[in-house]
Amino acid sequence: MAHESITARLFTLQAAVLPRTKARLGRLLADGNASLTTITDAMAHDPLLTAVLLGQANLAAPSPVTRPTQALVSLGFTSIETVLGDAREVSQRQCQPLAACFALGNATAVLMRIIADYRSTRLPHRPDDETLHICGLLHDLGTVIAILHFTDKYVSACRRLAAGEGPLSRLLEEILGLDACALGGHLAGCWNLPPPYSTVITWHAKPLSAPSEWIDLVALVHLSRTLARALGFHAPGDIWLDPVDEKAAEMLGLGRTDLERVLNRTLDELEELQLFESLLLNDG
Repeated sequence: MAHESITARLFTLQAAVLPRTKARLGRLLADGNASLTTITDAMAHDPLLTAVLLGQANLAAPSPVTRPTQALVSLGFTSIETVLGDAREVSQRQCQPLAACFALGNATAVLMRIIADYRSTRLPHRPDDETLHICGLLHDLGTVIAILHFTDKYVSACRRLAAGEGPLSRLLEEILGLDACALGGHLAGCWNLPPPYSTVITWHAKPLSAPSEWIDLVALVHLSRTLARALGFHAPGDIWLDPVDEKAAEMLGLGRTDLERVLNRTLDELEELQLFESLLLNDG
C-alpha cells in the first residue's frame, strides 16, 4: 500500500476497546464517585485508550500533555464516555492477539522502571514513573494497529515468518509498505501524540538513529522491550527474538551481568503480568 493511502486510513480509524475494559470503565463512570486516580488506573494498561486520550488532550493544548492524569483534568470525564461510545468493541477473535500485545507493552513498562532505577546515574534527566510507563505501554502501537486494521497483511507476514523467510518487521514492510515502527509513527502523528511517545514508537527498533534529545529514552525502551521478549512476551506470531543493541546497552552502562540482574528483579513482577494477560485472554 502507498504511504499516502495508509496515512489517510489512519486519520479515519475507529478506536477499539476490549469488552472487559469498556464494561469496567462504564461502571466507574456511571457510579459518579470514581476519583481521577481510579479512572486513570483503570486505563493504565490499555495502550489504545491511553493513546486516544492523550491525542485528544493535545489537539488544542498550549504545551504537550504527556500524562493521562493531565489529559483527564483537561478534557473531563465526559471525554472517556465519548471515547467509549465511539469505540468499537474488539471481537472475540482479536482479544487474544491484543492481550499478547498489551502484555508486551506492560512488561516493557515494568522493565523500563527497573532499568531506570538500576542505572539512574546514566539518566540524569530521568522521566517520572508515569512517563516511563506510558513509553513502554505505547511503544508497539504500530503492531496493535496492524492486527486490528491491517489484519490480513499482518497474518500474511506471520505466515512467512513461520516459514523462515525473515523477521516480522521486514516481512510486514514488504507486504504493507511500512513496518510496525513506521506504522506506529504515522499513527502517532495522526493522533497528535507528543514527544517522547511519538519518538519511542518510531525509533525503538533503531535506538541509535533516534533524535539526540531522546536517544537515552529510546535506548531504554529498546532494551526493555528486548528483555521482555526474552521473557516470553511478544506479539502474536512474532517469535523472532531481536538481539540486544550492544551500543544502546553501553550507552546506559549495562553489561551482560547487569542485564541478568535486571531480569532477576523483573521475575518478581512477572506473575502479575502473566495474570493480566490471562484476564485479557478470557475477555468478553
